[in-house]
Amino acid sequence: MIAVIRSFAMAVIALTALGSLQQAIGAEEADDSCTPEAVASRKQRAGAGDVKAMYWLGTGFDIGTCGTVDKREAWKLLTSAAGREFPPAIHALGVIRRRDGEPREAIGYFKRSANLGYQLGFVDAGFTYAERGKAHDAAAAHASLSIAIAREQEATLREFLERTRERTAAEMTPADLQRARDMATDLARRYESVAKWTDD
Repeated sequence: MIAVIRSFAMAVIALTALGSLQQAIGAEEADDSCTPEAVASRKQRAGAGDVKAMYWLGTGFDIGTCGTVDKREAWKLLTSAAGREFPPAIHALGVIRRRDGEPREAIGYFKRSANLGYQLGFVDAGFTYAERGKAHDAAAAHASLSIAIAREQEATLREFLERTRERTAAEMTPADLQRARDMATDLARRYESVAKWTDD
């Protein structure tokens, strides 16, 4: 379902939109049809423990894809999928917590998805650290973006991330830049053996 991240830049720019997130994870055939048969099938598969069905049903309830918004059920479904170590669901929980004004919690989810090799986890940790507010840490933002850049295979997206990192660096002191480089070195070692996640 999720072989490569095709609409990555949209997800990076639209930081709080789960609708963009659904597009961002690159589903070749998104499981978001609103026909009664499709909805019933998703519910049945989710009830049987299918993490992909939980993810699509959960994000659909969060943004009202099929006309019904149910934040509590969305959180329950995504948490269940996350408990089965499905990185898109873990990342989606981070998007929701950031949208709810809890960036520190969001970063925890982004890092957890990154630990499983999920590329958007690295990116959104960097972007969330870069945002002005209670989780702001320019050095951590720079370091997270550096790892995302190193792991990104598509040139256009890598250039976008590099420009973003440059804007972050422009506001940093030399000491902060050195701290960011040291952090990036540590992160590179930590994630060296973590393969980029794909859902083949």
